[in-house]
Amino acid sequence: MTTCFFRPDDVSTHLTSLVAMRPDAMLVDHQGRVMEGVLCGSRDPFRLALAPQHRVIAPAPGYTVRLDVDHGDHVTGFYTQVVGEVDGVWALQTPRVVRRRVERRRNRRVPMSDQQGLSLQVLEGGQCPVVDVSRGGLSFRCELGAPWARMRSPFPAVLEASGVPPVAMRLEIMHLRLDPGDRYTRIAGAQATVLGPSATWWQDVVDALVEDAERGPAPLA
Repeated sequence: MTTCFFRPDDVSTHLTSLVAMRPDAMLVDHQGRVMEGVLCGSRDPFRLALAPQHRVIAPAPGYTVRLDVDHGDHVTGFYTQVVGEVDGVWALQTPRVVRRRVERRRNRRVPMSDQQGLSLQVLEGGQCPVVDVSRGGLSFRCELGAPWARMRSPFPAVLEASGVPPVAMRLEIMHLRLDPGDRYTRIAGAQATVLGPSATWWQDVVDALVEDAERGPAPLA
């Protein structure tokens, strides 16, 4: 479920509550660079800023950037501009529209191991290991500079696994997060729409995986 804030008072109220929590944030600039940081700022007067996690050059003023802010079961997303930099903190223009999405945790996620060999063939030959699946979509590991990591519109992909025919999908990236195992990769969570006759087969596979996970391990004798 998505909630949209567009009244100035509602936007300020929502962002002020976020600033107080100092949540993790992911910024994508006009060149497709993905930069992590912490959302920060002041309450009175209200100001919005990003403290980048690494020493990187701030996006040039005048260019639109996207910010995704992770706070528990929700992700808040908006478009803004970097308007200045003071002591390594980037001042942001207050956005006019803010969207808050209820995240994937509404659907049980089933982790996939490397041994299971489930992967996505995404655009121009890029292969991405699948990290988990759910009834709402899947998450996969991608390189920091991967072009699909910054896409905010659906794009085609092919799911591959040993011993089964390829499954054509249409993916839409909903969020990015740091990969705890590799600083140079990201975990992309996506909604997935299976195309063609494989749709029913894939849904049956996911249902079976989720039901097994919900039952948990068998009790000891």
